[in-house]
Amino acid sequence: MEKVVNAVGEKQARYRQMYLEHHGFMISYAEGEWCQLAKQEEYRKDFEGWGQTVKSLIAMINAFHKGCLCLLGDAAHDLTPHYGQGESILIEDAYTLSSLLGHCSFSSDPPAAFEAHDYVRMPRTYKVIVTSREQGNILSFESPEAESDPKKIAERLDREKRLWMWNLDVEGHCKEAQGKFEEGRTGR
Repeated sequence: MEKVVNAVGEKQARYRQMYLEHHGFMISYAEGEWCQLAKQEEYRKDFEGWGQTVKSLIAMINAFHKGCLCLLGDAAHDLTPHYGQGESILIEDAYTLSSLLGHCSFSSDPPAAFEAHDYVRMPRTYKVIVTSREQGNILSFESPEAESDPKKIAERLDREKRLWMWNLDVEGHCKEAQGKFEEGRTGR
């Protein structure tokens, strides 16, 4: 940490910072137990073999499941990092799916559970995907509505406009999925 403090100063080293520039931005986080610096070689090793083909295949999936396979979190959603919602979406996915699978009584029930999961999860995650990309455009000064005007940027990044994302009624979400699941089970 001392090396970082010497390089960029106390405030920039110890607190999360966002640096905006035309066509891009950078977020830095304080180094801590949950965030450790890695060497470039480690990044290359971790993602060795993962390329555009995998991203293209995932982007073509129009459901989060096929048969008895169900994708969750980043495996299912093409999220950009501009809202930092990847883990939240994964937790919501897992909670919703586990609540559905807990009601499976027969080996033929999981496909109906996966259908119900898709039914409630796809609209919400699609909205997070779209608004996250929009936020990235705003932060990169590429939004036609905000351009590089600080007042317009602040207006577009207004916290109140994002409350829908943070205030999900998880139990209500699961109840809606459960209703769809029961429809699917009785429809067989």
